[in-house]
Amino acid sequence: MDSHDAGPPPPSRTRMILYGLMLVVCGAIIGGGIMATVLWERLEHSVRDARRMPERMVDHMREDLGLTEEQARQVEAILARHRDEFEAIRREMEPRIKAHVDQVNAEIGEVLTPPQRRQWERRFAREQRRWARPPGEHPRPHHGGRMPPPPEPPCEGGD
Repeated sequence: MDSHDAGPPPPSRTRMILYGLMLVVCGAIIGGGIMATVLWERLEHSVRDARRMPERMVDHMREDLGLTEEQARQVEAILARHRDEFEAIRREMEPRIKAHVDQVNAEIGEVLTPPQRRQWERRFAREQRRWARPPGEHPRPHHGGRMPPPPEPPCEGGD
């Protein structure tokens, strides 16, 4: 057997480093997308619907702390008294949050391929529509249950 039958030569060190860097960049992009989705979800459930915030918080406290009915009633009254202030703070901060999210979205879009960017923009638009829903219009239950997300549209062919 001569040396030509040994198969292709192993990848060079430079090529292996480039593959590793590509893997890290892809992981960062995917992680950033997941993080943005999780942050939207948490933000939406924590402050978006100020009218239901006292009820949701008391429900969680009832489960976590074992509140009596009297304690739950008192805590809910305290939270309800502060609800308008929470809503005012949310309205004040929302433009700053939106501007920052838009900046993150633009930066992510710069590193994606055109097909990835189209898919990301569809997902991002869906999250923005969820965020823009009027208070009280929640498709998901708030007691820890989760409905499956709507199906993703198929990824379009390459550019």
